[in-house]
Amino acid sequence: MNKKFHLRKNKFWFVRDQSALTFLKRSSRIGTILGLIALQSLPLAKAQELNLNLKNATLSEVLKEIRKQTGYQIIYDSDILQNKKLISYSGSKLDLRLVLKKALTEQDLDFVIEGKTIIVKPQERNSFKNIPNQKLEKIEIKGTVLNASGKPIAGVTVTERGTSNTVLTAEDGTFTLKVANEKSILDFSYVGYASLSENASRNPMLLTMDILEHIDPSKSN
Repeated sequence: MNKKFHLRKNKFWFVRDQSALTFLKRSSRIGTILGLIALQSLPLAKAQELNLNLKNATLSEVLKEIRKQTGYQIIYDSDILQNKKLISYSGSKLDLRLVLKKALTEQDLDFVIEGKTIIVKPQERNSFKNIPNQKLEKIEIKGTVLNASGKPIAGVTVTERGTSNTVLTAEDGTFTLKVANEKSILDFSYVGYASLSENASRNPMLLTMDILEHIDPSKSN
């Protein structure tokens, strides 16, 4: 057995064999490497904290400031930033993800962080996978509303029942409305006319609304 004895400052150190000595050396190297990695990660963690003082800033300006403070690369298609609302946001030591969420997800945009790169992309819509028989594509309904004399009625309110999906008829009495499916029911209403309800149809719809009969209170019993 290869034994070694070391005498240092009147202390006697005993190493059992050469393999144990090799293990200690390797452990020391691993510890040094891990320490260096930890030190390198400190600036990165710190860089994710933002100090912002934005007032009516565009999304492009916000992303530019994030890139300046963090050193992250930001990838996006400039077209998806168009026609977005201005942003006012102030604070210190703000979390990078929270800032991105406030700036992007509230404007139908999303982001992914991969290493030191931020990818900005359009927000994915819900696929309604958990709703049976749900059709994603709505059907377009067209029609015309006339009065009893065959003249078009403008301003008739056309509503998909049970929703806030509404449109008004044009000057020529026509309307176009996208609804969930052919089982949808359309409600028609106009001041002075009797309300009307019809099932949606892919074929052009032609509807006639009757004027409400005026009842003279003086003649009622």
